[in-house]
Amino acid sequence: NNAEITGEGTYTVSLDFSNCGIPKGVLFSALGIYNGEKFFPDYTISIDEVKVNGEVRELSGKEYTCSDDGNCTRVNLYNQWVTSIPDDCRYADGDKSGLSATVLPVKDNEILSTLEITFTYSAP
Repeated sequence: NNAEITGEGTYTVSLDFSNCGIPKGVLFSALGIYNGEKFFPDYTISIDEVKVNGEVRELSGKEYTCSDDGNCTRVNLYNQWVTSIPDDCRYADGDKSGLSATVLPVKDNEILSTLEITFTYSAP
């Protein structure tokens, strides 16, 4: 389920893979807000809660907000290809320590049926 982003606030989005075969593991996962950089420049995304298969999953590390293309505002949940944190990333608490592109712990061969993310979108 998508959320219509209208500005600052708390939103929940979800994906349901239960009718898509058996997805095992994760190579890449991110929360993206299309046109976020255009309509809400410099906003930050703070992850409030992540549920995998209906169970709350504790994050390992701290998320950061970025954009690879200057259009889509993004927070990486699991991006194993990021080798260093971008200099222009944004983070709500102003503390750069502990930032990670792989905040969602994923177990090897874990069967993923559903993913639900509740997040807060904040103005600078």
